[in-house]
Amino acid sequence: MSEAGRSAGIELMARAFWDERFALATTMVRRAIGRGELPPEADAELMIETLVAPLFLRTLVTAKPITSAYVDRIVDAVLAAHRA
Repeated sequence: MSEAGRSAGIELMARAFWDERFALATTMVRRAIGRGELPPEADAELMIETLVAPLFLRTLVTAKPITSAYVDRIVDAVLAAHRA
């Protein structure tokens, strides 16, 4: 990740990688909206960023483990926030 700021090629590859993943995840959020599982005003990009950020924090900053229980807590919190 630190090389992305130094090399335009790496930056472009990283952007393409993340754009594709966000597009796939956005499709899932839109489907959930269509099924009535999330409100129509749910912000797909914010939801995805909110889900991913704690994982990066644990991986890059705190080195705490990422357990299934932890992931479940993140998902529950994000869904609760967007259903409110």
